Amino acid sequence: MPTQFEDYQDWASVGGGEGDPVEPSADIEAYVDTFFAQLGSLTEDSGDIPGTATGRPRGAFADFNDMVDYLDSGGLTIYDGGGNLVPNPIIYILKQQPPGFDHFIYEVWIDDET
Repeated sequence: MPTQFEDYQDWASVGGGEGDPVEPSADIEAYVDTFFAQLGSLTEDSGDIPGTATGRPRGAFADFNDMVDYLDSGGLTIYDGGGNLVPNPIIYILKQQPPGFDHFIYEVWIDDET
């Protein structure tokens, strides 16, 4: 798994890598969102999360690798035959930008009745 620094380099260049120019922030945000969407249903609207889902303690992350580790430790990540992540249908990820923060927080919600 890439280090957090390698992720930031990749995200800033939208997959281009070290030495490539930094992309506009909207492009970087969309690119980072594609990573989190590999884990479950990504939303910015809490109304999209079923009433049977609950937020998880210590389940809020700014770093993708931290969220993968968290979900891996609970056996909640799904991989295909090639080792690629597949969105878990019981996981919802709420993307938020708390007041005063300059970055987004991705919060894990799990549908307990699915």
